[in-house]
Amino acid sequence: LRRREAAYAFALILVGVTFAARSLIASTLGGEPLYLFLMPAVLIAAMVGGLGPGLLATGLFLFLHHFESDDYVEIVNSASPLSTNQFARVAIFAGLGVGISWLGEKFRSARILAEQSAHEAIVGEAHFKSVLDTVPDSIIVIDVRGIVQSFSRAAERQFGYSADEVI
Repeated sequence: LRRREAAYAFALILVGVTFAARSLIASTLGGEPLYLFLMPAVLIAAMVGGLGPGLLATGLFLFLHHFESDDYVEIVNSASPLSTNQFARVAIFAGLGVGISWLGEKFRSARILAEQSAHEAIVGEAHFKSVLDTVPDSIIVIDVRGIVQSFSRAAERQFGYSADEVI
């Protein structure tokens, strides 16, 4: 659970830093909405934390951008809804954010599965090695090409060669 909480905290920090940086450079770029500048942060949040942190970053960016943008000032002053162009930009960002968050969840799940598989392989190899070291009979493991993969301690004693020499 702590890892999950850390992922959400990381997403919040990432949103704050990215939005602050975006706000600093927005005036130099003519005041255009910089949705693309926000996408890498959504991607990083999703890859690190999965679906939830990615969606959190997307939602917070939309919320913060809405209240910070000139579009919000126009809407409040004129009491008119978003223009088609404004709505399209928001919808595209939201759609991309959801899609990136979903892909980030898939990436995170695959990474966790790979970590578990690697751990199981290490544990299995250690177990196999302990069996080889304790069996009283000589055991030599070869692959399909006839190359020695393992050479037990009993085999070392019986044949007079170390495992390193044989392998």
